[in-house]
Amino acid sequence: MRHIFELTIPAATAAVSPEELEIILVKGALTQVEIAFPPGCANLVHVVIKSELFQISPVNPDGTHHWDNYTEVFNLNYPLTDKAHKLRLVGWSPGTYFPHTITFRLDVTPSAKDDKTAIQQFISYLSRVPVEV
Repeated sequence: MRHIFELTIPAATAAVSPEELEIILVKGALTQVEIAFPPGCANLVHVVIKSELFQISPVNPDGTHHWDNYTEVFNLNYPLTDKAHKLRLVGWSPGTYFPHTITFRLDVTPSAKDDKTAIQQFISYLSRVPVEV
């Protein structure tokens, strides 16, 4: 099952106060990630993926994904054990003059018996989650 999210990082966002987006994924295993950097990022836009307190991609805490006009694709086998698992997309862009939108495509192999059941469980969970205004 594919989840797609966009993280817009304002111009000159400092690493000490990054832009963050909390995302919710279906229960299962995160198996593939695509991170699309549009033209103009000039390797100045940095992103990481975190789960609670830990950075899961790149796994080294001082590493970041940063490219220009490139889509990075990589495989994982990261368990998403909650009914709907929360991750955080985090990004910063020191030295930039414009905002940049980074697209994340996350493929999850659901733990439910089939995709239909996984979607039903996911929607049921989301309908109970309070929406922040």
